[in-house]
Amino acid sequence: MTELDPSGLNRILSETRRILESTPKRTADGTGNLPTAMCEGADGKLKVTASLVGSRPRLTDVELDPRILRMPAAEIAQTIMDTVNACLTEVMQEAAALDELPLVDTKAVADQVGQLQQEAMREMQVLFSGIGEAMRKIEQMAREAQR
Repeated sequence: MTELDPSGLNRILSETRRILESTPKRTADGTGNLPTAMCEGADGKLKVTASLVGSRPRLTDVELDPRILRMPAAEIAQTIMDTVNACLTEVMQEAAALDELPLVDTKAVADQVGQLQQEAMREMQVLFSGIGEAMRKIEQMAREAQR
């Protein structure tokens, strides 16, 4: 008689839990892209790009049009400071907006899959035990009928 084996289902549920537990907890726009902002200053002569890296905003690109150097140094400094601060603020606002979105709690789902896995394994063992017992009785009755 062939023994029934619930290990295939157990492997599938274990793999599902592993995938859920390793899933990133938050993505910016559903594609995995991080919040990014691009700000301009001095009528487009300064372009600053910032992204969220971990939980901190960081500058990822700065473009200076050479014409900005015609401005007084104090004005250039103020423009850089204002534009960078605006860009960092915008990235943080985008990140805060993400926190307000309803996100899937993969840990809770993984926990539920784990509970389902344990329950399914218990029920499968009872079921397989019953099937195995029924098959033994059928085989025994068939042997007795052959005598």
